[in-house]
Amino acid sequence: MKNLFLFTLFLAVCAPQVSGQNLSREEYIEKYKETAMKSMREFKIPASITLAQALLESSNGNSDLAKRSNNHFGIKCHSSWKGKKTFHDDDARQECFRVYKDVYDSYADHAEFLLRPRYAKLFDLDIDDYKSWGKGLREAGYATNPRYPQLLIKIIEDNELYKIDEEVLSGGKMDKKSKKKQRKQGSDQEENEEFDEVRLSDKPQIERTSNKVKYILAPEEQSVDDVAHLMEMGRWQIKSYNDVEEDYVFQKGERIYLTPKRYKGNEKYHVVKEGEDLWDISQEHAIKYGSLRRKNRLPKGKQPNPGDKLYLQKKRPKELE
Repeated sequence: MKNLFLFTLFLAVCAPQVSGQNLSREEYIEKYKETAMKSMREFKIPASITLAQALLESSNGNSDLAKRSNNHFGIKCHSSWKGKKTFHDDDARQECFRVYKDVYDSYADHAEFLLRPRYAKLFDLDIDDYKSWGKGLREAGYATNPRYPQLLIKIIEDNELYKIDEEVLSGGKMDKKSKKKQRKQGSDQEENEEFDEVRLSDKPQIERTSNKVKYILAPEEQSVDDVAHLMEMGRWQIKSYNDVEEDYVFQKGERIYLTPKRYKGNEKYHVVKEGEDLWDISQEHAIKYGSLRRKNRLPKGKQPNPGDKLYLQKKRPKELE
């Protein structure tokens, strides 16, 4: 990310020549402040850190990587990335960077990126200790620039971004006891869902299932894109959390999950009703589709029959096959 920083710094210096097209730092903060605050409430990542990283890595949203690829955090592809890619010179020539469909996807992916085990120690820090977070990011290998923490801290202090953290903390959206809550780094991500709700007038009421998975009821017919923009989330989150394809359309009143479903349900069994398929049952009990299929030893594409008893907690015994 060192060369990316030099590249974005160059763009910032040249910004006056295209000032009519570029965002100022103040405009960027105003535009994406709410998104950073949402990330703080949901994922316990300081809003000040999120914004400072985005401002630094994207040159206030004006870098070529940000404008063309909606990548505001300089996140590289890595082996796990299955989405679109672009190539820029960074620490090496023509390195692979992630391409997002919109900026919300970039912010969502940034939060998920920091949930990796290599960043686990960050979540032991006080959430309002932006200095330690800056240093921790560098120590965990987020950036190669040795001055990365100082650059983040300067942006935060010059623009008083720490006040945004204070706004979240003092607004009752996150109590002080949760400031040092340790994040579980398992695939179930159970700690990620334990935060207070943010009730905004233009958003549906957020509910929880009995096994503590957050969801809304579709207020009307809505596409994956519609829901992602409404809830300020990434498209990939809506697709992944609901086991649907990108072109899926939720019907009015249908349950839409906003956090990952679980690997098991609260009930032991489910008796399949007429007209139900595996996805319906997965949505009803907030269980991951793949986990439900594997628990019941169903081959891919195979659907249960009406009257079948599906196992929701333990794996179906082989002798029952």
